[in-house]
Amino acid sequence: MQRNFEGASSREPLCKKRKLESTNRTIVHSLCQEFVMHRVCTFLRAHEHALLQAVNHDLARAAQDVTAWEVADFVDNLMRPLVTDAAVLPLLPQWEKLRHLDLACCSNVTDKSLSLVGPHCPQLQYLDVSYCLHLTDRSLSPVAQHCPQLQVLCATACKNITDESIMLVAQHCPQLQCLDVTRCKGVTDQSIMLVAQHCPQLQSLDVCGCNQITDQSIMLVAQHCPQLQSLYVSNCNQITDQSLDRVAQNCLQLLELQVKRTKVTDRSLSLVVQHCLQLQYLDVTQCEGVTEQFLSLLPRQCPQLQHLEAP
Repeated sequence: MQRNFEGASSREPLCKKRKLESTNRTIVHSLCQEFVMHRVCTFLRAHEHALLQAVNHDLARAAQDVTAWEVADFVDNLMRPLVTDAAVLPLLPQWEKLRHLDLACCSNVTDKSLSLVGPHCPQLQYLDVSYCLHLTDRSLSPVAQHCPQLQVLCATACKNITDESIMLVAQHCPQLQCLDVTRCKGVTDQSIMLVAQHCPQLQSLDVCGCNQITDQSIMLVAQHCPQLQSLYVSNCNQITDQSLDRVAQNCLQLLELQVKRTKVTDRSLSLVVQHCLQLQYLDVTQCEGVTEQFLSLLPRQCPQLQHLEAP
């Protein structure tokens, strides 16, 4: 059952909303169009570039040096299946200034090209490789080792990602603010505890479906990451009131909490509502320990709540 309160807006996790602040010098390329045009324009001779500039400024812009690119988004759903290792590899040596790379749903991209993103993009701050199903630790480990400014890492459904690479991210990327490893079943308490200890600026954590995650790591996140605003632990069936108590006590800036299909109860959720006065989104679907009595009191106890998903 979905209950929308006044002023509600559609939910989107902070990891997915996070974008780098734009500046006047930032050149944003939607690679669904610009990538193809650039590849075509590289075959033109000098006088042909001049003619193109006179005829069509948009096409001419695509012919510019790709070393100026700071943002690369493969945003077009029709284009994504065409993005392959062969398409990405020629661009990597020229992407030294790249800060934002979105390859989400580019399922034909593999370790062959992604393992080189880290060495070639040392200024990278945002990386989304969600649903890149062939991706392994061989790709993320170099990103961790070569991209110390990384702030956002989204790897939803990358089933071959494990603690090995996430531990390196924790150790080498202290500015990390958003981590999404939804359904990465090889991610356990071991790496999330390291993230908690080394990434105090963490604001958003999504470990939904990582069924090896327990109270142990979430308690440590709550202890070391007081700026946490978004916590998603749905389908982590070892999560109980013990970790949520710590979240309520330490994460006073919490905006979004999803604990669907966990073992939390009214007791810890009451603490969250009492202490996290900015809470706007709450999902307690299929939580057997959550009662209708608690839910009925929420509008009064948590007036700022905009969106509730409950049994």
